[in-house]
Amino acid sequence: MKHKNLLGPYWRKRFASVADYLESLSASHAAEFYDNGELAKIGRACGITVPEVRAGLKKCGYVQSASMSGQPKWVRGDRL
Repeated sequence: MKHKNLLGPYWRKRFASVADYLESLSASHAAEFYDNGELAKIGRACGITVPEVRAGLKKCGYVQSASMSGQPKWVRGDRL
């Protein structure tokens, strides 16, 4: 069986860094990110791994917290 290319041509690197990705979003969309799926999406767009995305978010002033249901999320420091 042939292995699928999961990244494929659709997931080409489009941003040089997490900061560039955040600048492309509106203020309401850049306010918070859930830790699992959304960080993976940012990583694919920037061509980096999820731990590198977490480090980039910390560098941009985001803090890890939890939602009301206990899911981990990243919130911009001024929104706490």
